[in-house]
Amino acid sequence: MSSTFTGLQIGKTGLFAAMSGLQVTGNNISNVNSNGYTRQKVDTISLGSYNGTMRYCTDPSNYKGLGVRIMGTTQYRDPSLDVRYRQEAAKLSEKTAAGVGLNEVGMVFDDTINTVLDSQISDLVTQLQTYANDPSNMVSENLVKSSAEIMTQFFNQHAEQLNTAYSDLTMEFNEAVKDVNDILSRVADLNESIRSAQLGRYEALELQDERNLLLDELSQYMNIEVTPKTVPVGSGYTVETIEVAFVDEMGNEHMLVDDNDHNIISSTTDYGNFTISIEGPLNATDADGNATSDDITETLFNGAFKGYLDVLNGKGTYVADGENNYKGIPFYQKSLDTLANKFATIMNTANGADKPLFQADGGATEITAENIQIADSWRNAQEHYLTNTVKDQTNLTDNTNILHMISQLNGDQVFETGNGSSFTGSFQDYLTNICTTLGTQIESNDTLANTYSINLDDVDYARESISGVSLDEEAVNMIQYNYALTASSRYLTTVDEALDQLISSTGMVGR
Repeated sequence: MSSTFTGLQIGKTGLFAAMSGLQVTGNNISNVNSNGYTRQKVDTISLGSYNGTMRYCTDPSNYKGLGVRIMGTTQYRDPSLDVRYRQEAAKLSEKTAAGVGLNEVGMVFDDTINTVLDSQISDLVTQLQTYANDPSNMVSENLVKSSAEIMTQFFNQHAEQLNTAYSDLTMEFNEAVKDVNDILSRVADLNESIRSAQLGRYEALELQDERNLLLDELSQYMNIEVTPKTVPVGSGYTVETIEVAFVDEMGNEHMLVDDNDHNIISSTTDYGNFTISIEGPLNATDADGNATSDDITETLFNGAFKGYLDVLNGKGTYVADGENNYKGIPFYQKSLDTLANKFATIMNTANGADKPLFQADGGATEITAENIQIADSWRNAQEHYLTNTVKDQTNLTDNTNILHMISQLNGDQVFETGNGSSFTGSFQDYLTNICTTLGTQIESNDTLANTYSINLDDVDYARESISGVSLDEEAVNMIQYNYALTASSRYLTTVDEALDQLISSTGMVGR
């Protein structure tokens, strides 16, 4: 049979449960604008009086409920939505990172480059035509040389701009690597802090919110999988912690964080080819017991790292075996080099092997957009240097070779674009093709980025509808807990009055 004072115990538990509910509701309301905050709730269960160890046969109807027990405070969170959010964040970040590099390249290969090249080739042709009208005029030849030198400066300038774009993206990529290593360290530290809090019987929900924010940020760089696990700490007690792994294109897991241990991300570059690896104590060990390095460059398929490496390493049609065939900055650098090299080759060939018009700066063997310059022998020539006729170079009235140069500049050429492929067209056609390829690539990348952004917003909205604080819902909860608190208080008063009557009045009748 229940104790005489059981009613007071029931009222007390109800009072405490209502007060806890009000406190959590107030905490939710005060954090409505806190970044990453997850709405909390009080978990309660009903207390029964039957404990399963009765030694005597008693009437079960005498055993009533004994009130409510507070099991703790938990969060409104859907793990499946976290997974979806992080997957979409990785997709969006890949296109965003690639877009940064492509847009910088786009600033080089914009309408200006077409206009400048077309104008400069037209100017060079005009100067050659003027010289062809009077091959004996040294002033006209010097004007041809000046126009050709401006052409080399044009190539040098745009090659430098591409190099700057490459350097800027390299710096951004290196900063991303540092950011990820900082995140991995902080997640491992938070795991340790949460473990310590749980040992003291605290839920550490705010620390979990901070960790979830870091995991969301980490998911922007690479495709990750977060796995909760239970760790025994002795005397039958356990604590909850997590494992974080990078999941590659084949579905293989590469450990990043395990409880309070973590690996690091390292990047290297070898002749302009960037690689990224996972290193640290969580990797497998070699025969000497040293942790191995896990190269993940070729297995990335989502995330900002993938976008950065595509643009930094992608050689497009100029790719060799085992290299990245994405059309990144190296592809557009090589495309501009092909244009500059073709220009120098046809002009040098037309003027004669013993009298080159262009050379590579610094003694390089191959002429590129970055190193093309006027040949020293032409720059320093004090007399006629251009070969105006291939038949009789001393005939200063014959202009057949000058006209041949003009036809070469205006006519179609075959541009080798790697892997046995080629493009046939004029210089202007070739450059237009490069710009069109880049424009299409940027548009496709932006379209996918917009699609992924919409998907991410949809998932974020669904997640916020569960985990976010709704002032309307909290207002309802506040009223509900307030009523419960008032009712529990009134219940205690009623029980107290009944007990007072029982204690004070029992046995007083008839005195």
